[in-house]
Amino acid sequence: MMLTLAFSLFPLLSMVFGATEQACPTQEILPCVCSVNEDGNVTVDCSKARTSEEVSSALNNATWPSTQLWTFRMVAEGPILDGNFPSGIFRNLTFQSMDIRLCPRGLYFYHLDACVRASSKKKMNTLAFFPLKSSLTSLTIFPGILEDFPSSFLHAFNRLEYLWLAGNSFTNVPSLKIRSLEILKLSFNKIARVEEEGWETPNLKELDLSFNSLTSIPALKIQSLEILKIPFNEITQVEKEGWKTPNLKELDLSFNSLTSVPALKMHSLEILTLWGNKIIRVEREGWETPNLKELGLISNSLTSIPALKIPSLEILTLEGNKIIRVEVEGWETPNLKKLDLSHNLLTSVPALKIHGLEILKLSFNKITRVKKEGWETPNLKELDLSHNSLIFLPALKMHSLEILTLEGSKMTRVEEEGWETPNLKELDIGSNRFSKFPSAWIKGLQKLEDFYCRNCSLGPILAKGFLEFRSTSLRKMDLRENNITKLEPGAITDLRPKTILDLSGNNITVFAEESFGPIMDVLSLGHGHIILGPNDPDGPGNPIQCDCEAAWFVASQEFLSRVFVLSDEGLMDFIGGRAHGFQLF
Repeated sequence: MMLTLAFSLFPLLSMVFGATEQACPTQEILPCVCSVNEDGNVTVDCSKARTSEEVSSALNNATWPSTQLWTFRMVAEGPILDGNFPSGIFRNLTFQSMDIRLCPRGLYFYHLDACVRASSKKKMNTLAFFPLKSSLTSLTIFPGILEDFPSSFLHAFNRLEYLWLAGNSFTNVPSLKIRSLEILKLSFNKIARVEEEGWETPNLKELDLSFNSLTSIPALKIQSLEILKIPFNEITQVEKEGWKTPNLKELDLSFNSLTSVPALKMHSLEILTLWGNKIIRVEREGWETPNLKELGLISNSLTSIPALKIPSLEILTLEGNKIIRVEVEGWETPNLKKLDLSHNLLTSVPALKIHGLEILKLSFNKITRVKKEGWETPNLKELDLSHNSLIFLPALKMHSLEILTLEGSKMTRVEEEGWETPNLKELDIGSNRFSKFPSAWIKGLQKLEDFYCRNCSLGPILAKGFLEFRSTSLRKMDLRENNITKLEPGAITDLRPKTILDLSGNNITVFAEESFGPIMDVLSLGHGHIILGPNDPDGPGNPIQCDCEAAWFVASQEFLSRVFVLSDEGLMDFIGGRAHGFQLF
């Protein structure tokens, strides 16, 4: 945000320094392109240049109305670019921002070594940038063209706020003396050591050391630092105390080699991210992190979770561990709103006593039972039990619940009477096989807005009274891929004018007036519609016969405007339409 603010003040700064209004040359500067944005700032983009000689020629042969410009870009879109800039390449031009990325994004993200090898054949001449020392506020150079960290060179850039030197060959980082610097990104290097003393960066707020070779966290003395990112290194432990970054708010140590999490003493810390380590233990108490709001422990090796004592905690993510037990008593997390325990090995729902909890995710476990009542989560709004082994679902008593997800939970039966979920708005029971469909339960949900029952094997015939809705707020009903061939009259009733009924991927052959007429009458009163096409262009659709039984529908332009299809066959051919993707009639 500070950097954006600085950029927004550029017109004012230009007046102070006596700069003329920015403008592009009247002639073309191929292979570069010059453009002016709505704020009057000039960008020179040389991304299509293949060599530095082409850039030099384009810039030096043009007549520039103004020399103080906004941004220079050279971002590879295809082949790796040549970053061996000669001295004087920018002549008398100055820029506020330099963005030089010599490898295409896909290549440097997935094949970084190849990108570095190819681009490091020629080393960058840093002197080419020296004339910009008084104008440059943002500098990005990536990758592989700098062997040593150019600290002495950078110290002359007294307005530099943003520096990204990724994918080079640095092994150590000396202490910097750039008082204006706010963001420093040094990812994808080979850094094994960071100088801890002597930093003169009073405005540095973010330091990114991801994808390096650090084995310990540098004990930096940077009072202003708020964000420290060190994922994908080789760090094995975290010091409990002694941190010298009193304003640190966010610490990311993901994908290292940590095996435990000590109770940290960091009073300013708000977000701690520890994904993808080898953590088997989290200390229960002793935490002195009064502002910690989010703790991320995704994809570790935890088998159990103690009742944590972190009063400020709001989000706890434990997805992808090996958890078989959650301690239910003694939690001191009065502000915890979201708990994610998905992709673990739980066999039952932990009877948590967390009054502030609003979201509980338990998908992809081995849960076989859910207790009917006694829940001590009075503010729970979202419960995800998808992809478990429930078989039977009792009538829950959860007055605050708004979203219930049960997709793929191997359910065959639902207790239909006794439900106390008066605020339930979204229900997903897709990919289950019911021995008896719970029509009475669904009918009783008076605030239901979105109902999903995709791939529930409801077909081939939906009988009268199969789905009745008492909700006046029903927006969407998803009945895709249910092998439905026919709807008896009154099979689906009490839809609302705004309801979207999705019947894609079924086998309906007759669009009978006695079945669909009452539905169309309701939908025509609002913005509701029916979707009849397949789920994808190559999938099966509803092979509706275009015969006299569909004449009632075709005769009404209002009804035609309420049907979406994704096929060149069937009903569309009958009415003379042709679909290119979803088309509204």
